[in-house]
Amino acid sequence: MTKPDSDFSSVLADALARYAPTLRKRVVENLLRDRSKLTPKQCLDRVASAFENVPLIDRRIRQLAPEALALLTLLHVGRRWRWPLPHVLELACIAGSNNSLDLILSLCEGGLLFVETKNDQQGIERFENWVPKALRSDTDFVLLPPRVGERAVGISPSLGRVAESEPEGNLQVFPEADGLELPLRLAVLWQKTRFDPPRIKMYGGLFKKDHQRFEEDPLLNGPGPADLTDFPSGWKWYLVWGMATGLIKYDADDSVLQVARLPEVLLHDLATVLEKLWSCGYEVESLVNDSYLNPAPLELLWPMSAGIGLLTALAQIEAEKWCSLDDLSAWLVCRHPRWKPKQTESDDEAASSIPSSLSDWLRAFLLGFAFPMRLIEAAQDAGQMWFVRLTALGRGVLGLGPLPSLPQYPQTLLVQPNLEIIAYRQGLRPELIGQLSRFCEWKSLGAACTLQLTPESVYRGLETGLTHDEILRVLQQHAVRELPAAVVQALKTWADKRERVTVYAAATLLEFASADDLQAALARGLPAVVLTDRLALVEREDDLDYRHFRLMATRDYGLPPDQCVSVSDDGVTLSVDMARADLLLETELQRFAEPVPATSSLISETRRRDEHNRRVYRLTPDSLRKAREEGLTAQMIDDWFRRRTGGETPAAVKLLLNGHAESPLRVCPLLVLQTPNPQVADGLMQWPESRRLIQERLGPKSLAVEQADLPALLDLLRSVGITTEADTGG
Repeated sequence: MTKPDSDFSSVLADALARYAPTLRKRVVENLLRDRSKLTPKQCLDRVASAFENVPLIDRRIRQLAPEALALLTLLHVGRRWRWPLPHVLELACIAGSNNSLDLILSLCEGGLLFVETKNDQQGIERFENWVPKALRSDTDFVLLPPRVGERAVGISPSLGRVAESEPEGNLQVFPEADGLELPLRLAVLWQKTRFDPPRIKMYGGLFKKDHQRFEEDPLLNGPGPADLTDFPSGWKWYLVWGMATGLIKYDADDSVLQVARLPEVLLHDLATVLEKLWSCGYEVESLVNDSYLNPAPLELLWPMSAGIGLLTALAQIEAEKWCSLDDLSAWLVCRHPRWKPKQTESDDEAASSIPSSLSDWLRAFLLGFAFPMRLIEAAQDAGQMWFVRLTALGRGVLGLGPLPSLPQYPQTLLVQPNLEIIAYRQGLRPELIGQLSRFCEWKSLGAACTLQLTPESVYRGLETGLTHDEILRVLQQHAVRELPAAVVQALKTWADKRERVTVYAAATLLEFASADDLQAALARGLPAVVLTDRLALVEREDDLDYRHFRLMATRDYGLPPDQCVSVSDDGVTLSVDMARADLLLETELQRFAEPVPATSSLISETRRRDEHNRRVYRLTPDSLRKAREEGLTAQMIDDWFRRRTGGETPAAVKLLLNGHAESPLRVCPLLVLQTPNPQVADGLMQWPESRRLIQERLGPKSLAVEQADLPALLDLLRSVGITTEADTGG
């Protein structure tokens, strides 16, 4: 039976401690048939030992009325031992009780059910006084000892039998579902929410961006291979299941949905996962009714108590027999308070007039939920009437029979050299789905599911605690053939990169003026981790003895960067004021500039003597070409110069950076025509006859002329009386 976070024995101890002494004494006497005077500690010990005494529990259960035995059976089929009182009242009604509350209280008096409360500090004097509080409280529950539920099922289900009808002709039996539909979609949802947590609006529902993202996701909204009916599934359906199982949690402080670090609900065998999902049905029912998710289309699936009653009734039919949906409707309409007829109607009258809401609910629950969960088999006769029966796995999951041994196909993954993985569904199981979800991305769901290995997915897997060897072992253990060498190498490369990263919650970074200064500090005993030739990290600032260091500057990285770079007249030589520079500057410069050695002729003798305070870099065609290849744009460099130098990008840098994008230069021989004054040059440029023979104006009195055009221009000048030095013999 699925257990809540705390162990049942500790919960029972706390519950008994809140009973008033007289009530506790009476309950213990009824359970043990022992009237000895016992201390509270003795009461707890005796009750705990009583539930290990199978003959004693069997005797108490056999003394119960059929309705009480049926209620214990229904509670056990729900696969949980902590129940809200309103749901127990519904199950008591299904069990056939005409007074559900009296039935529950009598079982509490007999010590077969217990009451848990957090509200009554003075102790419960009478169970009747506790009931009004429990109906309004979220912290009061009815507790079913697991041993009591197990023994009640073993003695007799004791529910009214379902009438059986014969199918028309041969039945078309649909293949049994694999039970993986919900686990697979939850794995996809875990990934989608983990990578990008959706936000919740103040008045409920997801923000438009997140809503649209989930609404358009084919993996969360596509049809499943086991769909037999129109079912209100989709991303909202899987979201409420994720929240009910603890896979996803609502962070009220930030109004976002956060995922658990690990998909714990999936990391088990199929029977355990299906039992866990089934036991969370009441949490799903509560979330469906919760306005902040707005999952209105899901309301058809509940109440869960009706589903428990139906599957328990199916368990009373022989394993090979079928039961029609009409017969189940006739059985349920007389028992569940949602559809139960008025007192004036008989059961026969109620069964003959089944509400349409019950038929819709029954079809959705059995064919849309229980069938894909592998709890039932389904078939149709020639008249299109639906028939169902419990599967062997369904009986085991519900605690109504032994769990069958399921076939295992461990080799089910085809890992391809392009890092794509094909997972054949017949060999998948929830535990493998959960493992793959940690370090692969789901791409498609179907008979053959596809996943993709990416650097990001592997890094995220390592963040969940997986190691490179564990990832490799999962793939090797389940691959149909040997892993491609490209995949093995990619996993090693990505894991090595991630494992080289060390995270410090707090640290002190020291930048030294030179590599020699850093080595000298280490020789003096500086407790630091060397990061580069001039940078070192000290994890604990208390370990630093600042008397051994000359501090040039400290820097607040929350402020805008300081303008600590000056540009020389050549436009490509940068001088860094180290007293004002921060640790990020050197990394920025290395992307598009090259450091100039202190011995270079480019550095003046004055700067060479002051090398501890200044460092020189130079922009070259090679350094700027490398910057372009790494994605650095002209706009990024412009922004850098404005932030770090306070000025625009020099023309020489723009030439080296954008020269490849300029139009080709024109190279040709030209003659220079010198005019005696600017007025003559203006006239020649304005007169159309002469303008066509001039290439361009070079200065106030200088014009460029092609050699072939010179004779025509000279003739034109002579026609207006302008002579040249050649004409005058000069």
